[in-house]
Amino acid sequence: MRTYTRTVVAGIACLIGVTVAGCSTDTPRATPTTPTVTRTVTAAPASTPAEPADDPTTRDTVTAAPATTAADTPCGPYADAAAKISAATARIAPPSATQDWTWATTRSVMTSCNQLSWAELTTAHGTASSADQLLLFGPDGAWLGTGIRCNAGLAWVRGSGSDHVDVHYGYFHGENTSTANPGGGTDVTFRWNGSRVVMEGTLPQEFLDQCENPS
Repeated sequence: MRTYTRTVVAGIACLIGVTVAGCSTDTPRATPTTPTVTRTVTAAPASTPAEPADDPTTRDTVTAAPATTAADTPCGPYADAAAKISAATARIAPPSATQDWTWATTRSVMTSCNQLSWAELTTAHGTASSADQLLLFGPDGAWLGTGIRCNAGLAWVRGSGSDHVDVHYGYFHGENTSTANPGGGTDVTFRWNGSRVVMEGTLPQEFLDQCENPS
């Protein structure tokens, strides 16, 4: 924090007739034998610093404080990112309704520099077709929910920016499909629009059917 230092000479205030504590003493002063010269000082406007007087002991030393802007506020990774992800993970459905499987975090971008943070989950010790999920967090780090409602397999984050996450969702389509070549896929973007997350792109009905009713 910068400080303001002002040098004040009480004697000047006493000469121009301003009542200041410390101008009088216990011993009366002798009457001056020389004529009293009254100096009139006109204060400069508040917006313009006053010119320094001839006497250097009457000069003001002022250091202006810089204006505070949003850019001055530091940002960076959330110190409690792991706790935020763990708390959100505990609030969503497990990877399987029939198996005792749990979630594991594969990747995440959790920072107050972003309007939209995220964490990518997958089934612990699972395979490529095991369920995946996406956790989304707002500008203040609060959990917003999942990317989509169901736990989809063959899904991964393709990239992200300060206000969006790009995700690929694969699904089985056609004959002789496999996890390496499922035959179907779609890309969508989850974007923070200033008040909520909106999805850009379309999820095919075939994908939704497989997501809601995995084989």
